[in-house]
Amino acid sequence: MLAERFRAQYPEVTKQLLKSVVDGPRGDAQRPDAILSLATLELSEGDSAAEALLAELVQSYPLHPATEVARTKGLIP
Repeated sequence: MLAERFRAQYPEVTKQLLKSVVDGPRGDAQRPDAILSLATLELSEGDSAAEALLAELVQSYPLHPATEVARTKGLIP
């Protein structure tokens, strides 16, 4: 994903790119990965919005590989 290239140098640009995907169509194939990436970024910044993003990931995409990655990382039960 393009946003990941900018993560270290431009965290705000990364956040905006990820939000644009997350706020886009629910059927977008990149949306689950964007949700996980944005939640991870929000967690590293201490933002409570990460919990809502992770809850949406589990609810909307329970069988997606991004959800499994979140479980493996201990971000969700």
